[in-house]
Amino acid sequence: MSTAIQKREEFVAERRSYLGASEMAAVLGVDEHKTALDVYNEKLGLVPLFEGNNQTKRGEKLENVAAQEYMEATGRKLQRRRVELVHPKYDFIRGHIDRRVVGDKRPVEFKCPSRGMFYKMKREGLPMSQIVQMQSYLWLDRSSVGDFGIFCSDVWEILPFEVEAQPELFEKIEHAAVFFWEEYVLKQVPPPTTKQDAPAIEFAKIPGEVIYREDPEFTEAAQLFREAKQLEKDSELLIELAKQKVKDAVGHKLGKYSGGGMRLAYYQQARTSFDKKGLAAAYPQIDLSQFEKRGDPFDVLKPIFASED
Repeated sequence: MSTAIQKREEFVAERRSYLGASEMAAVLGVDEHKTALDVYNEKLGLVPLFEGNNQTKRGEKLENVAAQEYMEATGRKLQRRRVELVHPKYDFIRGHIDRRVVGDKRPVEFKCPSRGMFYKMKREGLPMSQIVQMQSYLWLDRSSVGDFGIFCSDVWEILPFEVEAQPELFEKIEHAAVFFWEEYVLKQVPPPTTKQDAPAIEFAKIPGEVIYREDPEFTEAAQLFREAKQLEKDSELLIELAKQKVKDAVGHKLGKYSGGGMRLAYYQQARTSFDKKGLAAAYPQIDLSQFEKRGDPFDVLKPIFASED
């Protein structure tokens, strides 16, 4: 066995032997993209661990830049020193801190999201998954405060978010983590599904077995599809932000505007739809199915992507 393969197997085995701080939100059921069932499947080796894509690579390469921008914006100096935090009683609960503020115990974590997600976080604040992640760090590290540095290279801006420790959450995090590990992972009993699992339930209705593909051709196509869907999501976020800014700029007054290389028509309209259920209730004697038309079949691709840390 080659050294690279051996190291990879050791890495996978280690990742499956504990719960990390970035997985706590999913265990608690408050992660925006990942469920407790996703974590369970990864720990038991039922699905491959997510190894990253171009977006995660971008984050890794920009982390040093983000750290420099953070220091300039806050005046704090950072030291890079990877520290593994292990729960004193339950060694399967761990966290990994990459940076601390010099002369302080304050941990700092960096994220480098796309432009659309950056503006959303600027408008709405940190997502719950990141808040729980930092709270887990603070709990394991016995620290009172930590920071997230959210850096977007597209607009070259960093948002420092301060997260104060909330001791009342620590007991909840510990209880959820211990229960998940001992009752589900060790006993190999899948946790209950949640609303976030709905796409998987719909996906499972398709007849036939799941065909697993690990060949380069399919992997490359899957990564391209994932990146395209993320760009689509970013575009939707940016369009909604731009619409809101334009409405604010014109004082929410309907009319026609021109400027900035744009001509704008701002008006209201209502959609008209056909109430099929209402018609059926009013005239139950009519068989509406005889008026239905079925078009030619077409291809449908419904991707369900592995969640990122």
